[in-house]
Amino acid sequence: MKGLIEGKRGQQEMIGFVLIIVLVVVAVLVLLMVSLKKPIDPLDSVEIENLLSSITRYTTECADYEPNYYDVRDLIRACVKGNQCENLGQDSCIYLETTLKEIVESSVKTESTLSYYKLDISPVNEERIFGESIISFSDGNCTGNPFSGQQKIKIGFEDISLRMKFCKA
Repeated sequence: MKGLIEGKRGQQEMIGFVLIIVLVVVAVLVLLMVSLKKPIDPLDSVEIENLLSSITRYTTECADYEPNYYDVRDLIRACVKGNQCENLGQDSCIYLETTLKEIVESSVKTESTLSYYKLDISPVNEERIFGESIISFSDGNCTGNPFSGQQKIKIGFEDISLRMKFCKA
């Protein structure tokens, strides 16, 4: 009888050990699935932030009156406020998008390892939630390592975020 009780105790210990192993395996599988499903967040890049800083200082042909030509930062402000490029007789938002595409495309041409770029200008609220894009354009297919940067522009009480993302092939 004593041997029968010891045998059952051994079986209980084995079942407990197997249950612990099963729980550990399930936990590892769940963690693995969660980590694989996460989209890869682009890494913040000082180089991209420096490029954005240079872009915002680029002087355009748009002016409210000559010789007061806007740089890209002023042109973004004019676009948000709905102003025109008086000297060109053109909407500031259309001119801004055209100018930014030319600048970004000429920058990307010199970098043969880039497979994708995206530039987005959108308002940001206090909770750092991005609103609907004012201007957004992209080209290519992001198949490699993403990296990005952003710069904020203050317009009155509103923050505007200029974000750029690149992917290396």
